[in-house]
Amino acid sequence: TYPYDITRVIRLQDEFDGMFKDRIFDADFETEVVVVYFFTDIYNGFDCYLGNVKLEENILNIEIRHKMPGLRYDGRPLMATSAPTVRAFAVRVALRDFEDAQANVKYDDNNFISEWR
Repeated sequence: TYPYDITRVIRLQDEFDGMFKDRIFDADFETEVVVVYFFTDIYNGFDCYLGNVKLEENILNIEIRHKMPGLRYDGRPLMATSAPTVRAFAVRVALRDFEDAQANVKYDDNNFISEWR
């Protein structure tokens, strides 16, 4: 058994540098943190983008929107899955004063929205 997802709050430059082979962006860890969300995805051919970010009860909640294929001519969703792949989504946050973070993915297009959690 393996976890579907992992959320990591990175508060130190050394930890960030050790997480990825190539630096994906710069962060000033004196004033910022980076939240990295790893998740298993079977829709690897579709982009993800940042949705809502809210601080609630000292927990930073991050919504990741995942684009999906549209509908077929008969109204059913197109099936466009891939082999399971681990994806990472990183968010640089200009806020250091929170206890933890959690993320979730919402799969959407103009025709349907669903949440996997």
